[in-house]
Amino acid sequence: MRSLNPNTATESNPAGRTRAAASVSLGPSEHGRRSWAKIVRSRVDLPLPSDVHDARCIPGCFLRQGEDELFGGDVLFEGEQNNDGLWEYRATMQVSDGAAIQFSCSADAKARLKDQGLDPALWPGSGELAGLVRIAHALRLGLNPFPEWAGPLVSAVALGGRVEASDLRPARPRL
Repeated sequence: MRSLNPNTATESNPAGRTRAAASVSLGPSEHGRRSWAKIVRSRVDLPLPSDVHDARCIPGCFLRQGEDELFGGDVLFEGEQNNDGLWEYRATMQVSDGAAIQFSCSADAKARLKDQGLDPALWPGSGELAGLVRIAHALRLGLNPFPEWAGPLVSAVALGGRVEASDLRPARPRL
């Protein structure tokens, strides 16, 4: 999994305004490692964490290695097999000011989200990938699971309107 590049692009929306984008490099961090990546665009519903068991449960197509763009509210999910044969996962979300925030999951983050009022329908689900989906849901809802992040950064996720927990609809996994 490679690192983020500075934002370099804009996207026009129906209102004629443009949104900043962050360029991301896709591919393994070391040659020869297996990896995958998928982008869930802001207009696409995320699955419930309890429905996420592997990469096929994340909506969208597998991406080729190279470069792509993240726009406001988009989430990039990545998996890479390490030298021990285990899979490592991380996600990156684009926020409205053109910055991209990269995150991983933890039990502490889940506990903070529960304390902040995360919908109980998003609590079930085990594994790193399910945890990343849970955090992506929370970020789209304007919650902040990581105390080191500034509140305005997380609340700046651009979705063209705030998503309420009651609006969550699970996406159907592609198998």
